[in-house]
Amino acid sequence: MKKNQLIKKILILALIIIPTVSLTTLMLMNKDKIGVSKHQKEITLVINGMFGEHCPKTIEEAFAPIEGVKSVQVNYDTKKALIVYDSSKLNEEDLKSVVKKAGYIASDENKLQVLEYNIRFN
Repeated sequence: MKKNQLIKKILILALIIIPTVSLTTLMLMNKDKIGVSKHQKEITLVINGMFGEHCPKTIEEAFAPIEGVKSVQVNYDTKKALIVYDSSKLNEEDLKSVVKKAGYIASDENKLQVLEYNIRFN
């Protein structure tokens, strides 16, 4: 009898612990995506026309009133802007348009890399 009770307790604990550990593992693996909309996208734009250290702030301020932009980080040294946005409200051309209205020219970093590759190897 005691052996059966012990097995029963072990099974009950296993039924509680295994799903909890599995769920915790899944949550830790996807912790960066928890609470993130499926429409949230990230793009890196190469910014041309930045000649002073005030330029990144000018571009970041241009995005401030735009609905759907989650964050903007412009780096003067690399001439790049990392933009996190809601793709259900904005697209890549909308983002480039904001940069253009601020007085700069933006290009998608990934498209430039493909173009560079094609020029170099074709």
